[in-house]
Amino acid sequence: MDCADTDCSLSSTVTVCVPPPPPTEDDDASCADGIDNDNDGYVDCADHDCSRNSAVTVCVAALEADNASCADGIDNDNDGYTDCADYDCSRNNAVTVCAPPPPIALLDAIYAERVAKAKVLSYYEARRFIFSRLDNENGQVRGVYTNESVYTLSIPNGTVMNTEHTWPSSWVVSGDDGFYSDLHHLFPTKSWINQERGARPFCEVVVVFGSHPAGSRWGMGAGGSVCFEPRDEHKGNAARAMFYVSAAYGLPMEDGMETTLRSWHKQDPPDVWEQARNTAITATQGYGNVFVTSPSTVAQVLDF
Repeated sequence: MDCADTDCSLSSTVTVCVPPPPPTEDDDASCADGIDNDNDGYVDCADHDCSRNSAVTVCVAALEADNASCADGIDNDNDGYTDCADYDCSRNNAVTVCAPPPPIALLDAIYAERVAKAKVLSYYEARRFIFSRLDNENGQVRGVYTNESVYTLSIPNGTVMNTEHTWPSSWVVSGDDGFYSDLHHLFPTKSWINQERGARPFCEVVVVFGSHPAGSRWGMGAGGSVCFEPRDEHKGNAARAMFYVSAAYGLPMEDGMETTLRSWHKQDPPDVWEQARNTAITATQGYGNVFVTSPSTVAQVLDF
């Protein structure tokens, strides 16, 4: 009946069925009230819509981006890298205490292109684009780990479906320059399996703790660590998203996981859907994922 009928809600000629904009958490008041206003699972300054928003003044993060903080032996921004091992220092023209890194021309070029062409979206804008346009097919959005759909015209209830950061956001604490809302590694997922993946690295699971009929599973890898393995149809997509983030944001990748991702990249090359998605993201953000448009580029990178 009425807007519950998709003949109404999905019709371009019907204007009475426009969903209200979802609540936001992107100003000083909503970022300091102790409430998860936008229902994304993060409260106040733990939400990057607050902590990485220049309009919000109540969330101030420590930086590691000048000569003093890049030579004090302290991981000031808590991203796991200290002084010149942190690309916020070693690839920062304002920092002179770090000797030039070894020649890595291709990775530097990808990093520089992203910085030069970046159109940084807010996390809300990125999610709205994903759920209303990028991954929405006739009112349905399909989760990449389960292949299950949710009917939606905008950002859905976060307890049903939410947004997966393929490179976990907890691996990048601060100074992301757009990482958190970069569409190239954001995918829709059913919320429960996104929670199962969490911040676990990718691997080939050998001891299964849990699984989904579509093929995704989680458990223990050959090395003994707990990890996550997506269904076969998403393995290459996940690998190329990880390669992109590593290159575009200067984030080193663990060797064992890199070996697995290189294998997935070969097993599951870019298909028409992934290429079309990359084209749409490029039009929106201003730069693309070279590992999708030119898959052979992966082989030219000796070490991510």
